[in-house]
Amino acid sequence: MISQYTCDDLIFDVEKMTVTTTHHSRSLNYNECLLLKILLDNANQVLAKEALKSAGWPDTIVTDSSLQKSIQKIRLVIAISNSVELKTIVGVGYMLSCECSGHVDPVELTPSVDNRRKSLSPKAWARLALCVGSIILLIASSLEFTKVTNTRLISYLNPGYDLLDVGGKQVLRRHNAEIPPQVLEMIKASQCNCLYFFAFNSGRYNLSVHDKVTHRSETYLVEEAMLPKLARELAK
Repeated sequence: MISQYTCDDLIFDVEKMTVTTTHHSRSLNYNECLLLKILLDNANQVLAKEALKSAGWPDTIVTDSSLQKSIQKIRLVIAISNSVELKTIVGVGYMLSCECSGHVDPVELTPSVDNRRKSLSPKAWARLALCVGSIILLIASSLEFTKVTNTRLISYLNPGYDLLDVGGKQVLRRHNAEIPPQVLEMIKASQCNCLYFFAFNSGRYNLSVHDKVTHRSETYLVEEAMLPKLARELAK
């Protein structure tokens, strides 16, 4: 049985039912742990709501509302991470997004540092190096982003992005990404003191919303046909 999972800078201890980083620790209940476990087992893959309900509440029938509450709790817990996101795939389910994921089996946990080093294959060392490098890059990019969002509206430091003013709200978009009219209207009408990120990749729109008051973020991946539904949900 897997005792620990890693996901970028997060460590999920299955037995202790805790999620930790270098400086923070959060706890989950049993059902939330089961949900996080299947999300980590399928990191960067979209999981349907029914699959998540079956994994989180075995042999029990639960509502979408119960699933949504547990998902929100997991989002609050993993908010201690600098990079890990639990994305909503509108009309489908959810996806846990991280650059580098893995797990530790009990037999791998030994007190000897030398033994741990010997047990790591070259591929594992390469993956560890990639993970550390990714975290450093994410922190660096976060610092640059903060410089922009805390000052006047100026061109984003990366020429691949534009910083726009839409109805008094800041919208960071990939260069030349056309924001659909219904999304623009939703942003203008929103009462949320939020920062928005918009991009278009592989036939899907990526919209991230960061609430400056609560410091919570939501990320949505939708196809064009689902944009009207997303706009209605965000306008509530």
